[in-house]
Amino acid sequence: MPRQPSTQNRQFDSLDILSNLIGSGLGLLLCTWYHRRMLERKRLAKSYQPVAADDVEFDQEVQELQDIEAGPSTPHTPPEDEAERSTH
Repeated sequence: MPRQPSTQNRQFDSLDILSNLIGSGLGLLLCTWYHRRMLERKRLAKSYQPVAADDVEFDQEVQELQDIEAGPSTPHTPPEDEAERSTH
């Protein structure tokens, strides 16, 4: 027994064409947006060079050590001991 095509009883409907056009347009917009997004992310990933947090902390520690080695900018005299103050 031969099968009959399922479109034999269908009639032309202009809303079918409109729905197909809208769906195709939305699909095309979605694909274009996604493709541009991926290209932008790839471009950013290519130029991105992270700075390790340890390097930043190390640089700060080096600066602090250099400041300590350089000494204070004004001469500093240590306070006298309590014993020395009481004898004066």
